Amino acid sequence: ERIDQPGRYDAKPKCAQTGQVATLSGFKSIVFSTSAGNEIDAAIAQYTTSDVCSMVSGTYTPSSTVVAPSVGLAVKKVGRTSGLTTGTIAGINVTLNVRYSSGTARFVNQIYVASTFIRSGDSGSLMVTQNGNNPVGLNFAGGSGSAFANPIGPVLAYFNAAVCSQ
Repeated sequence: ERIDQPGRYDAKPKCAQTGQVATLSGFKSIVFSTSAGNEIDAAIAQYTTSDVCSMVSGTYTPSSTVVAPSVGLAVKKVGRTSGLTTGTIAGINVTLNVRYSSGTARFVNQIYVASTFIRSGDSGSLMVTQNGNNPVGLNFAGGSGSAFANPIGPVLAYFNAAVCSQ
């Protein structure tokens, strides 16, 4: 599957073909159950371009040094919808149920930021520390002043991947 930038939803006219930057190369299936414990909602792609480490609008480039989430840690992200936002981790090891069009899935060991840190369309943005740009989490759910992310360690381990850095 093509990965385009900007995404086809953002094309003019909407859903028109845009420039391909990668191809989907793997994903973690979600178990739709309120008793099962998903740890990640993630996919990975293989770049088809040479510009592989830039962030949206050149705001920052992430470090390759992963930091474990902790309550009180100052974080930021650049998302497709809300751009650059900042927040503070308010909870770790959180369990929540997330509704998808295919059903409801339970997620365990998640990161919680008690603010409008992400909006619809920001899913998949990388949460990094405000100082040092160290990867912390992968944003995937939010609403009503709450944002949730998968800790980045299990995401990278599942795909046997690393965060690129310049």
